[in-house]
Amino acid sequence: MSNGDGANAIVPSLPGVGDIVQAYDQTVWTPIIDRHYAFVAQAQGLRNLIPNLVQAYGRIRSFKGRKVILHFLLPHVRCVDEVFALGLVALGDRSRDVREDALALIAYALDERALPALAAQARHRDPRDRESAEAAMAAIRAKNHHRFLDRDHSGNANWVVQDACGDIRTPGRSE
Repeated sequence: MSNGDGANAIVPSLPGVGDIVQAYDQTVWTPIIDRHYAFVAQAQGLRNLIPNLVQAYGRIRSFKGRKVILHFLLPHVRCVDEVFALGLVALGDRSRDVREDALALIAYALDERALPALAAQARHRDPRDRESAEAAMAAIRAKNHHRFLDRDHSGNANWVVQDACGDIRTPGRSE
C-alpha cells in the first residue's frame, strides 16, 4: 500500500470490536492477557488498538476483561483523551476491582477535569471507593501521582509507570 509519496507503508491489521469483546469476555486471566498481547502485536502497538479497546469495553461482561483493558491503557491516559474518558466511565463499573483500576488511572492522569467525578465517587456507598477517590483527588491536587498509593504521606510509596506519553509535566491532550 502506498502512503502517497511512493513509499510503501505497512498498515496494521486491527482486530474488530467484536473480536476484542469475545477475547476479553473470559473468566480466566491467562487467555485474556495472551489475546491482549496477540492483538497488540497484530495492531503493531497498543496505541493503534486504543479506539477499538475503548469501544469494546462496555460490551465486555467479564470484570477481568475490563480490568485488563484499564491496566494496559494506564500509560496512555495523560495523552489520549479516549483513555481518560474511559476512566471516568469506569468509575460507574459494577465491579469494585474495575472501579479501583479506574480510580488509579484517573489519579495517574493528574487531570483536574476529573475532580467533579471524583468528588461524586467520594460519596460512594463502598468505603474503599470513598478512600480511593479521596486519594485520587489528593494526587491530582498535589500534581503527584505517587500520592494515590502513599495515602499516609510517608514518602515510602513509589509508583513507577512506563509512561507512553513522554515527559509531560502538565497533562496535555493530543490525538
